[in-house]
Amino acid sequence: MDKVTIRKKYLDLRINYDKSIREKYSDIISESFYKLYKEYDVFLLYISNKGEVDLSLLFRLLWDYGKRVYLPMVNGENLEFYLYEKNSQLKIDKFGIKIPITSNRFKIELESNSRIVVGIPGIAFDLDHNRIGYGKGYYDRYLKTIRSSKFVGIAYDFQLLDMLPADENDVKLDQLVTEIKII
Repeated sequence: MDKVTIRKKYLDLRINYDKSIREKYSDIISESFYKLYKEYDVFLLYISNKGEVDLSLLFRLLWDYGKRVYLPMVNGENLEFYLYEKNSQLKIDKFGIKIPITSNRFKIELESNSRIVVGIPGIAFDLDHNRIGYGKGYYDRYLKTIRSSKFVGIAYDFQLLDMLPADENDVKLDQLVTEIKII
């Protein structure tokens, strides 16, 4: 299958995934992610949209232990991350995604002594750490600017395929966390 076909099929599956199962698995994934990366300082994450893994439990765990959490925002052709705190107000952007109302943008140069992990959503993933997103390349372009960080895909196990088509613009992930396994 090509990327367009995979994107359509797995986005539809993710959006229509049973809500109660999605909630249960989201908590399992959040707990696994936290246990793996609790020693890290800075977390670049996302608020779920269109059936993505819900990281609400992960946010609470991170805030309880004083970790810094940032959320993505599209600015032109680029992705930027902004501070997300326990009491942050959110607004809906042009893509229907919740983003924090703040001017505190993540800057890699200010975090040079921090351990940084990027939790990345996607539509499909494979055993070789490739991912398919929405097709605009925002994450791939952003990840190329912060190579010293850990890149972790966050997904439900049904989103994992043996192999995906990938090209030179696609950035490989370091790890993938699902409700069943860590690859």
